[in-house]
Amino acid sequence: MGDINSLSYSSALRGYSALFKVFISVFTILVAVIFKCDMINFYIIVVACTAAVVIGKTPFKSYIRLITAPALFIAAAAAAVCVNFDSSGIYISSSSLLMMINSAVAALAAVSSCYFLMLTTPLEDILALLERAGTPAVITEIMFLMYRYIFVLYNTARCMGISAKCRMEGRGFLSRLDALGGIVSSIFISSLKRAENLQTSMDSRLFSGVFCSNIKIKRPCFKEIVIAAMHIFIMAAIYTAVSVVL
Repeated sequence: MGDINSLSYSSALRGYSALFKVFISVFTILVAVIFKCDMINFYIIVVACTAAVVIGKTPFKSYIRLITAPALFIAAAAAAVCVNFDSSGIYISSSSLLMMINSAVAALAAVSSCYFLMLTTPLEDILALLERAGTPAVITEIMFLMYRYIFVLYNTARCMGISAKCRMEGRGFLSRLDALGGIVSSIFISSLKRAENLQTSMDSRLFSGVFCSNIKIKRPCFKEIVIAAMHIFIMAAIYTAVSVVL
């Protein structure tokens, strides 16, 4: 969680228009989910990874570590789709195997697009764009608070894990279970205390209950419009070529 927040601020693509990046990501996700064309989805995965790692300067190890968890979840779900049950027993058919590959690649393409947006655009920019689009303030404020309190919970758990290691806990299996139980039992109390301190600090600064965003929405420049048009044209060309061949 902490990596996503810090990497989005340090990304080389942060200076690009948030509207441009949100449009590219949302449009790409819709294409991956609706059309489910394997060639387009492979193209989306490669482009999203290249844009985030090569152009956005996101460390490759960090990108792989972040996308491993959803990739494993997708693989497990796809394996369940592949297996068929009937009176004769358990078997895997060619149609179910193709369905598994198609669903897994489409889901991975959508996840790659989401990670491209998260790793190149801070949440504040996305929320400012939502406010500009007319989203009710209460929704954006809840999203902002939930996002911040997730990091409060994450940092509390990380600090407790470090302190447990410093006390030489978790060397054996039973010791690890005992250390985990201690962390789980106290993490929510510590997080609530930190959240209360955060609320107190906001109240001391005369917080009125309304988050005022001073972030200016940058309009897409000509270069970004050309990139978006080329991206759409390439996906349309791939889909046309695949339709003609098949």
